[in-house]
Amino acid sequence: MLSMDEQRILREIEHGLRHDDPWFGWHLTMVRIRDLRHRRSARVCLVMELAFVALTVAGAVCGLPALLILGAGFGVLVPMVALVCWLPPPDTPDGSPLPPLTFGCW
Repeated sequence: MLSMDEQRILREIEHGLRHDDPWFGWHLTMVRIRDLRHRRSARVCLVMELAFVALTVAGAVCGLPALLILGAGFGVLVPMVALVCWLPPPDTPDGSPLPPLTFGCW
């Protein structure tokens, strides 16, 4: 997420009060877009997790071990992917404004 100083500068850029740093405004816009994409990915993973829970329950109720194993197996993988999508990217050690590439997105 954006720091208070970054939010203030972004408001100044949006209101036309700050024209000296267009790259920084573009960077803050990309941060917002990336955060929205991460939240959307986490929602998709949550829906998939609920589907795998339903598959596991259906396998247990019907007595079909194939459904039970399939639902439980994928049900372990999806929360890990959702957690990676939900967590913000780590700060870079050199203090640069762009975080390193993580799963093809910055």
